[in-house]
Amino acid sequence: MLFAGGRDQSAACRTKGGNLSSFEDVDEIPPANIAAAEGIGFDPLPNSLKRIRPRVETALLAGFLAILGMLTIGLLLPVLVASARPPAESLQESLPVGEGIKPLAARYPGMLVLFSLLPQFMLAALALGGSWLSTDGWHQRLGLTAGSMPRRYWIVFALSTPVISVVTGLLISQLTDHLSQRMQELGGLYGGHTGLFGLLALSLPTLVPGLCEELLFRGYVQTRLLQAWQSWKAILITSLLFSAAHLSPIHALGVFPLSLWLGIIAMRCGCIWPAIFGHTVNNLFALTVLLASPHATTVPQISIALSLFFAISTCAWITSIFHLSSHPVATRSHEN
Repeated sequence: MLFAGGRDQSAACRTKGGNLSSFEDVDEIPPANIAAAEGIGFDPLPNSLKRIRPRVETALLAGFLAILGMLTIGLLLPVLVASARPPAESLQESLPVGEGIKPLAARYPGMLVLFSLLPQFMLAALALGGSWLSTDGWHQRLGLTAGSMPRRYWIVFALSTPVISVVTGLLISQLTDHLSQRMQELGGLYGGHTGLFGLLALSLPTLVPGLCEELLFRGYVQTRLLQAWQSWKAILITSLLFSAAHLSPIHALGVFPLSLWLGIIAMRCGCIWPAIFGHTVNNLFALTVLLASPHATTVPQISIALSLFFAISTCAWITSIFHLSSHPVATRSHEN
């Protein structure tokens, strides 16, 4: 099963021959000598064998701080945009934030970089700051390890993500066009740049969120929740926090299925690298569609290329289901 893992596999963590594992609950093991256990000052189990349950409070707090931080930045962004406009433009009718940033980015390219990196660096700071205190090291705490599946599978998992976003977007478009308008706004904001800055602008909504958002949500939050909760619950709560951090209800609904899929991939692989690559590929495909769609009617090759990649992503998703269902579950240690 796809959701097998986390505390679902706690029985597999016990050692052979009846020896006590550090993952077993103390109250499940009878004292070796009841009479001696009733003696004053006698502890039937050494402290090293007592299980200390992982604390989920810090992981949940990081998720809520991320939502609060994104909300704060979202409230301050219109103020910054308005203050950065020339006086003549400030007197005009107010524009949406994305439309307001666009002329500023054309005049001051660094503004686009600042507005894009500020929320992402906030997420990365929460993840790195919290994991730095882990006794197992920050890379282990965040799931930045080799994992349990061969790396050739990572490519398949990464290619499987766009089909989920496309299907979700099509379903949401039957209810409202807000999501498509939001995506077109982002496409106009990051497209049209040339040279090295053009490459940097394309990386801002693709590479940067793929790394920073996964470090926090799949890395810091979900990794800890999987150690204390059943896998389905850990992935669900992580996805709810991830979606809420996108603030817009329609946008949050659009990214929720993708978050569930990335959570399953990270849990079954035992590391977050496939989720990072999958998140990046998804964002890159979405941006490519936004930039290429206006030219699809005049250049038929664009429609053919996009359709071909969608077919590849669909095949990759089916293949991923097979690999995840047949591969042994990744074993995670219970960190303090």
